[in-house]
Amino acid sequence: MCGERQTLIHVLNTCKAARDGRRFNARHDAILAEIASLLSAHISPPAKLCADLGSYTFPQRIVATDLHPDIVWWDDSLRRIVLIELTICFETSFHHAAKRKELKYENMIARARSAGYSGRLITLQVGSRGIVDQAGFSHLKHDLNIGKRVLTLASAT
Repeated sequence: MCGERQTLIHVLNTCKAARDGRRFNARHDAILAEIASLLSAHISPPAKLCADLGSYTFPQRIVATDLHPDIVWWDDSLRRIVLIELTICFETSFHHAAKRKELKYENMIARARSAGYSGRLITLQVGSRGIVDQAGFSHLKHDLNIGKRVLTLASAT
């Protein structure tokens, strides 16, 4: 496809031709859509959820930002916001992917806290071969009070 050596990591994660063709984005967005759909079906008002699938607007009244977290859950009555970031990567990179996202969003979380919201980032890592890092999904269960059955379904996508 691109003329580079066809290693597993290259084909699944780093091929420039696949990246330029947005194949990796399509895989990410398909998984994100499944997770967002499952979460949306299990939140209760007044909480709200939006996902970066097409057009969405981050709640700028909480934090003015140009960043686009994959999923944002917030409840104005509780003054809580949870940013959820999905990364599709090779399983040996789960830890590094989570750290990279934590660094990217730490200032945004700090600004939400300064605005009087309790803020949290949950990173979800899904391996390009289908292996799921369970840590992030466990945080979803606890922080958003999402049932185990829902998370089992999300982990299977």
